Amino acid sequence: MRLDLSQFLLELYALAPRTPAPAFCDAALALLASRVPFDAALWGTFTRTPDGPRGHSVHLSRLPGQMLVEYEQVKQHDVLNQRLIARPGRTVAVSLRAAERTAHPDVVKHARRWGMEHTLATVRLESPLNLYTVVSLYRSDPARPYGAGERRFKQAAMPHLVAAWHMNALQFLDAPARLQRAAPRARALVDRFGVIHNADPG
Repeated sequence: MRLDLSQFLLELYALAPRTPAPAFCDAALALLASRVPFDAALWGTFTRTPDGPRGHSVHLSRLPGQMLVEYEQVKQHDVLNQRLIARPGRTVAVSLRAAERTAHPDVVKHARRWGMEHTLATVRLESPLNLYTVVSLYRSDPARPYGAGERRFKQAAMPHLVAAWHMNALQFLDAPARLQRAAPRARALVDRFGVIHNADPG
């Protein structure tokens, strides 16, 4: 199967201005699933701490919030996260069956409980902020690994997923035209920890 990146990007960037911000991640993931099928996904941002990743924002697709609650108990053993941080921008495909020979048993148990038999994950580092964005796709069937073409497609798509997400979020921060003042405005996205996710030059 040939994956058409150009067409995907045209459709992705068309989503950004017309999709309400709370619905953007689901819309972008649905578009991605039309090229790289998956059973569940996570899209979030995090910073590094000595105890493992600290989540700043997270969007789950077909996964319950309880998964994240339980992940907090095993995240210090998450070797995949460490591999992704070591090479941001590179997409990694992991089979749980292969990983269980070397991964911490608690991480394997957690992944299997939530149907993560195959993971396709990429992180992108916003270097001035030391903030990572991760998009992880999961398949629950041990017999359906991700292929090399899917890995390459996801890797090429990742910076565009993040860019379109930022464009979408900033656009929906704008006040209606009747409320805007003549003076130029600068906008920024800041999370509950005070970390700036994106900002206008001003």
